[in-house]
Amino acid sequence: IASVADESTAMLAFGGALAALTYARSTGVGQKIDLSLLGSLVRLMGWTFTTTMWRNENPVTGQARVTGTDRSVSIAVLARAAYHQSHRFKDLSPGLAESAHYDPPGTFSNACHVAIVDVDVETGGVRLERFVAVEDAGRIINPLIADGQVHGGIAQGIGNALLEEIVYDPHGSVLTATLADYLPPTVREVPPIELQHLETPAASSLTGAKGLGEGGAIGAPAAILNAVNDALSPFAVSIDEMPATPQRIRAALCARDQGSGIRDQKRA
Repeated sequence: IASVADESTAMLAFGGALAALTYARSTGVGQKIDLSLLGSLVRLMGWTFTTTMWRNENPVTGQARVTGTDRSVSIAVLARAAYHQSHRFKDLSPGLAESAHYDPPGTFSNACHVAIVDVDVETGGVRLERFVAVEDAGRIINPLIADGQVHGGIAQGIGNALLEEIVYDPHGSVLTATLADYLPPTVREVPPIELQHLETPAASSLTGAKGLGEGGAIGAPAAILNAVNDALSPFAVSIDEMPATPQRIRAALCARDQGSGIRDQKRA
């Protein structure tokens, strides 16, 4: 059974906070549609075997069986009959199509991100040594997709924190128009991500899902910049602008050294 939620899935292109809300919406509306389709299949089973006592004993093979007997029929046969033999069934319109509307209140996921970095004060280069994240997105529907969403978000956050920047000249022309100048993160800059999930079901959605994806892109930059500033704290230097490029880090260190030199001259 394939469920399509047209209005909700159309919002996926916007990403961000809408993606989390869409996740809760689409899983909820999908559940409602599946229940409606299940009801239609139950009626088809009843009319086929003149009974309402049935069960889906083996979901893998897609067989619906009459309880207490060896009588069964495949879901595919029932679906085909609904389209091509609908005249046999009372009060059933041709086909198996259902629609549903579901608009839950907003859901909010939460996470904790920790980064360990190594800052080379001679070059201003930053190397991520370790990245740990704990995400709570409510009920995890597909663990593999959930992990991929968080990994991709964190990679995007690493680019935001350390690499990616659109630079303009005084006339408004873009100076970072190629990947030689605009630097996205690669496997060299992204360390193995240590990820754990907590599953605290959301009371505001049918499935208990909260949604996730944008969390990685939000938490990673803050964790990385805090780690960079902690590494620079012995030099009384902090970076308050992203990305924290080697040029910005070196400029901050040089400005601090020049300021110390001027103060020493005044004392002398």
